[in-house]
Amino acid sequence: MAPPKESSIRWTTIASWLLGAPAGLAVLYWLFFHGHSPESSGEEAAKETETRKDTVNFPKERWEASGIALEETKAAPFVERHWRPGRLAVDESRVAHLSPVVDGIIREVRARLGQKVATGEVLAVLDCREVGQAKLELVKVRLGLEFAQGQYDRTRQSTENALLMVDAMLAGRPVPEIEQLFRDRPIGDMRQQLMGAYSKRLQAKAQYESITRPESVGAVSEATIIRSRAEYETAESAYRALCEETRNQGNLQIRAVEQKLREALTAQALARAQLLMFGYQPEEVDRMDPIREGAAVSLHAVRAPLGGSIVEQHAVTAERVGPMIQLFQIADYSKLWLTADVYETDLALVGNLAGSKVRYRLPGQPEMSGEASVFSVAGAVDPATRTVTVRGNVDNPSGRLKAGSFIEVELTRTVPNAVSIPLEAVQREGAEPFVFLHEEGERFRRMPVRLGAESDGRVIVAAGLAAGQRVVARGGFILKSELMKELIAGE
Repeated sequence: MAPPKESSIRWTTIASWLLGAPAGLAVLYWLFFHGHSPESSGEEAAKETETRKDTVNFPKERWEASGIALEETKAAPFVERHWRPGRLAVDESRVAHLSPVVDGIIREVRARLGQKVATGEVLAVLDCREVGQAKLELVKVRLGLEFAQGQYDRTRQSTENALLMVDAMLAGRPVPEIEQLFRDRPIGDMRQQLMGAYSKRLQAKAQYESITRPESVGAVSEATIIRSRAEYETAESAYRALCEETRNQGNLQIRAVEQKLREALTAQALARAQLLMFGYQPEEVDRMDPIREGAAVSLHAVRAPLGGSIVEQHAVTAERVGPMIQLFQIADYSKLWLTADVYETDLALVGNLAGSKVRYRLPGQPEMSGEASVFSVAGAVDPATRTVTVRGNVDNPSGRLKAGSFIEVELTRTVPNAVSIPLEAVQREGAEPFVFLHEEGERFRRMPVRLGAESDGRVIVAAGLAAGQRVVARGGFILKSELMKELIAGE
């Protein structure tokens, strides 16, 4: 038989179990019908973890010390700037391959390789028989022209005076007046003929009029009157015929001397053209005096057609040369060509580039930069390289830029309403870019973004941001570090 104390403890335990069982069942019932399921608890925990992962609280008093700066996004035009490889080349319109236009022997070479020359400067002197003959022909035609010009002037002046005398005679002026009027004017043989016919006509007329006056009627026989009238008519006819002949002969003589003068002028023009074909300037031909030149009449100067530097020299003294032999090559480096080959993916950057200006720079040499005027954008894509060639003119008066140098060419395009942020604002988790948005107070939220073109320290946000949001423009790395610390501490 158990002691009384142990029996009392046993009954107390049994009673406690009996009384606590209903209460436990009630609690389980309430949890089953009113409590959260395991799935709900897991979702809320995940949401809480995700929220904690994307947001970070950072005390405002630490913003300035941490370099955190905010910027409100806005839609505005964005200029894309892309640097593409290019090169500098010689301007093909400023290169001269110089050969003589005549056959000859080089007597003197005055220029050397690398020398800078001016337009028209003598580079070499040739001894050319063809040039000497052309100069002497010029002397011959000059003399012929001088004679033809003198003959033309004399003939024209005398003919004009003769025609004026005819007009005075036909006007009935007296002989002394006509002689006085044309005394110092050259007329030639026509003066005597015209004055003789005119005087004879006046005498015959005066005689006929004197015997036919009323007071002479009956005093002069009819035969005398008939003879006098015949003489007058003959003199009148001869005079009229001579006047007409003088007009016709005068016009014929003027046309003849004009023809001679034109022939002489043509001969001189041909002689001048021959010398101009040899490279002489018109003013040089006008000043040319082959007789005074003497033995040097056959010497011919080879001149620089443009200013620049001699980049090739093949002229040698005493060498026989001709039009098929190149003596010098001259290049003007004061203006260069900029050439860039733009791939098909960048065609949108060169659509309206012709006629505008582009910037260029030499890699690693910021002082060697400038602008080029674009004059050509190829109208077709090169089938081999799949590129479009862009060409521009570059001023190089100092000669600092060198043909053949590799450069970078800036191509731009303006995007009208773009949301852009500083490149410093972009943070990355692996390869995924994101930014921090300032939500309120001291709270920042991580926002994934999709980026576009970048230029001048800014980048377009193609997706993830809208205008009017406040983004962390500087100091985002501090927030990223704080976010990572919170996540590590949470784990």
